Amino acid sequence: MKQIKNLEQLRKFIKNSLGSWSIAAKELDSN
Repeated sequence: MKQIKNLEQLRKFIKNSLGSWSIAAKELDSN
């Protein structure tokens, strides 16, 4: 059960990281 919770947190973390990374990539693109 604890492992599943950790996987959920990891998935959220990765999703957030990808989100901010794609925003940064768009900003680089517009320059």
